[in-house]
Amino acid sequence: MLANCLGSKLNIEVKDILNKELNVATQSTLSEIDRIINAKNAFYFKGDFDIKNKKVILVDDILTTGSTIRFASKILKENS
Repeated sequence: MLANCLGSKLNIEVKDILNKELNVATQSTLSEIDRIINAKNAFYFKGDFDIKNKKVILVDDILTTGSTIRFASKILKENS
């Protein structure tokens, strides 16, 4: 929803290219250490998008420890 609003305002295409494992706890309920552990293997690339040589903006609604962004961006880098 946030990414769609930004995309609309900035006139850029929005694609949902990451999935999150279903059994992952909500980050806001966890301690800093638990957030890192929780986010480490939480994301995977959908695989049906080619992001090589493309600019990608990763949008997250809350930034506290940065664990979600860190591990999500790692997956994006591995697939670019």
